[in-house]
Amino acid sequence: GSAAFTSRLNQRLSALPRGQRTVFLFIHGYNTRFPESLYRFTQLVHDSDFKGVPILFSWASRGKLQDYVYDLNSAAIARDGLEKTLRLIDSSKAERIVILAHSMGNWLMMETARQIPPAERKKLSRKVERVFLAAPDIDIDVFKSQLKRIGRQSKPYVILVSRDDRALRLSKTIAGGKERVGAYQDDEELAQLG
Repeated sequence: GSAAFTSRLNQRLSALPRGQRTVFLFIHGYNTRFPESLYRFTQLVHDSDFKGVPILFSWASRGKLQDYVYDLNSAAIARDGLEKTLRLIDSSKAERIVILAHSMGNWLMMETARQIPPAERKKLSRKVERVFLAAPDIDIDVFKSQLKRIGRQSKPYVILVSRDDRALRLSKTIAGGKERVGAYQDDEELAQLG
């Protein structure tokens, strides 16, 4: 529950020296079940020698390539859960929050940010040090709409594009050939969006 999560998080954060109380939040993507997301996140934490508190936000991906719509619906259902998790992390003893979302997890991240009221979003942004969007599986026009609603952030998002990502190619095909942010060709336009 929320109280146990916050208590455990604060215990872990309190064990770290001031100035190093960072939370690394990872949001997995499409076609990724819990065991795979946990393994990938563990690899990221280990390989980066991260010293703060890692938190995995997992949502109900079916873990099958052909179940794209199922995963998209599951990501939509997870928006309120991610918002609650972000609020709990923000109200904890964390000094900084780093967010890494992958694939469809970016759609979930952006939709959650979009639904948080502006005053709450501003409060949360004080602790959010960086948001990394890795191979975002988001329609470019939807992304522009999300950014317009969220507003320009003081710290720009970092977008990692992949022009040879199988999941993004499949998503583009399902979307009638509409370009995904994670494979978008116009780097300048992305930079202008913030």
